[in-house]
Amino acid sequence: MRSHIFILFALISISLTLPAAFAEQNITELKVVEVSSPIRSGEAIDFAFSAGNMSGPPCSAQLTYWLGSSQKLEGGKDNLYLATGQSVTETVSFTVPSNLEGQMPLYLEMVCNDANILASRMLEVKRVLPAIPRFTGLAVDRSIEGQEVEFSFGIESSRQLAEPLVIEEQILQSGAVVWERTQRIEETVQGSFTTIGPVLPIGEYQLIVKSAYAGETTEVARRFSMRPVPFQILPILTLASLALLFAAAAVITVKFIFPRGSRFKQGIFPGGRPALLPRAHAKKGSLCIVESESSGILDEVQTSKLFDEAGLKGKRRAASLAVAGRIPVEQLVRSCVVTGKGKGVSCNTTVSAVVSNNTNRNWKKLELLVSIPEFISEDISEVEAGENAMPLKGSNVLKFSIDKIGAMQSATISYSFPKLVSQAEANSIPLPAVIKCGEGQPLVVAQVRVEKAADSTEWQNVKDKAVAKLPKGKRAKS
Repeated sequence: MRSHIFILFALISISLTLPAAFAEQNITELKVVEVSSPIRSGEAIDFAFSAGNMSGPPCSAQLTYWLGSSQKLEGGKDNLYLATGQSVTETVSFTVPSNLEGQMPLYLEMVCNDANILASRMLEVKRVLPAIPRFTGLAVDRSIEGQEVEFSFGIESSRQLAEPLVIEEQILQSGAVVWERTQRIEETVQGSFTTIGPVLPIGEYQLIVKSAYAGETTEVARRFSMRPVPFQILPILTLASLALLFAAAAVITVKFIFPRGSRFKQGIFPGGRPALLPRAHAKKGSLCIVESESSGILDEVQTSKLFDEAGLKGKRRAASLAVAGRIPVEQLVRSCVVTGKGKGVSCNTTVSAVVSNNTNRNWKKLELLVSIPEFISEDISEVEAGENAMPLKGSNVLKFSIDKIGAMQSATISYSFPKLVSQAEANSIPLPAVIKCGEGQPLVVAQVRVEKAADSTEWQNVKDKAVAKLPKGKRAKS
């Protein structure tokens, strides 16, 4: 009897404690109450949500909200205190990215103690076009020597134009305007526009397109290069006929046009010394199609561009600029086609430059910079140079080193690449710039005054006196 009473008392105790145990469970709720749809890209979105802690201990709820499913495109975080049995309604906002468009979910996640709950709502995002016309892009579609420049740009706007949209187009070279045009658009601005510009020579240019509307202006710019016409002879002829043609031309060239010992037209160095760029004999089976000579120093614009490419700054740039402005360089470009027995046809262009020391001091530890144009190669590793050349990292510039140039002597640097260039390209290859040059002690030359003698006896006396003035170690040689 007593055992039955004990069992009954235990069952009553358990039944009384069960509700208290279940009351400690953390039962939460979360839902999006209100949000406007569609929403506009680039604008703020406001939405309301309700969160509750129906039972269980109080918690500091962590809220996270975002747009997108596979990745969180935009959103935010917040903290919310929820007491036991408390339910609250809050409003949060964030800015929708301007590049979003279409159907996408809005997610809201809450963590309260051990509970994690997720709510969502599908939204429509509409892309907002600007009220003021703006550019969407600018591209140079054609930039070949001898042909008109062609470029295109896009404009977009959400409104009908209340007044004409003024478009101003300019092409500049070295900061100077070389071509410009103005047009007026009076229709709805939405789409792409193409412009045919002028015929420009080979070089570097900048294209600027501006728009003016309702007192506001926008601008877009792009740099471009005028490229030479691709060489068209090689694709036309077959390999066999081409090899025969150039072999015959090479024989005629060697025998009649380039006789042994002939030279190029020579320039004049300071002090009257002739240029040291001799014409090399044409090798058997080679024909040089293009030859170009130039000399002097780079102008201020070219030097500044070269130094920018090489990354010269501060004191080093100033010191290099002083050296580059006083040491001229002479350059020779030769572009040739070579045919060889069993080797087919190959093309090669060699650029040689001479630095002449016309002073009475030895020069030492010289450094030269050479900018490799894009029409030669966009990859500087394709250019072949000697061991004294080193490409500068992140640029199209070669740095040459010359250990020494004696007084009244000269030194030559050269580089080559396996392709032909046109005459215009050869003429546009920039000169190297000497950026470093150390000077040694002046060269001392013993001078002896010799007067004209009337006869051989008098001449012998003058000679004996002159030899007597020389140091003893040099008298025997004299």
